Amino acid sequence: MKPYVSDISIGRQFATGLRSETHQIGVIGGNVSGPDTAASQNDPNVHHAVRWEGDTLILESGSHSGPRPRTGAWKERREAWSLDADGHLRIVLTISGSSNAAQTRALMYRRP
Repeated sequence: MKPYVSDISIGRQFATGLRSETHQIGVIGGNVSGPDTAASQNDPNVHHAVRWEGDTLILESGSHSGPRPRTGAWKERREAWSLDADGHLRIVLTISGSSNAAQTRALMYRRP
């Protein structure tokens, strides 16, 4: 039986310091702005998902001002995490949005 992992904690180092985040694997979620107040109409709708696609862990997040993802003013971020044959971590990062073309970068990490 394969070990079960229900969440992943990630520490990201930025010039301003370390930012930590924890995601539950297999969870899709988000927030939808309601029409009740003028303030909530200005808030973007957000969505996120963390799931396995074969041996690749996918982390997705985004926001949109329209009624559905990729409508109105929108942006999305997708990270695909996998291990190569030598055990190096490979992350393929794709960032896209309504105001810019999709940009993809592949990053490789190995233990020192």
